Amino acid sequence: MKILWIEDESNLLEGLFRPLKRQGAMILAVPTAEEGIQEFINSGPYDVVVIDLILPRSIEPKLLAREDDNEFYPGVEVLRKIRELDQHTPVVVLTVVGDVRLRGIIHSLGAKLMLKGSLLPQEFCATIRSMVNGRTGPNS
Repeated sequence: MKILWIEDESNLLEGLFRPLKRQGAMILAVPTAEEGIQEFINSGPYDVVVIDLILPRSIEPKLLAREDDNEFYPGVEVLRKIRELDQHTPVVVLTVVGDVRLRGIIHSLGAKLMLKGSLLPQEFCATIRSMVNGRTGPNS
């Protein structure tokens, strides 16, 4: 299994992905929205993409330029860009933000939203495996 992990908090990687890594999953971790988009384009295809909602921006803001949202989250912009390029790769968006409008946006873009605060590694890895094996949608 090949996973793209777009997250600036690298300490989460080991804990959440430990069960999958033991089973041989290859995980490419990048810390910014722009690097995530570039890796998706240059190193894909991926079996699943995991995106943190709140990411730092690098020096290339043009990749993420959008002005039509009241609330700007780089993770949503990464998801939008991935969906422009690929409608089928399963995507999980991790967040501490529980806003209903935001959930609607993420689900409408075909991704599953998971709250960081309540994540258990076993549940997270089971979700990833089921999304990859069944190519499930956001409401599964």
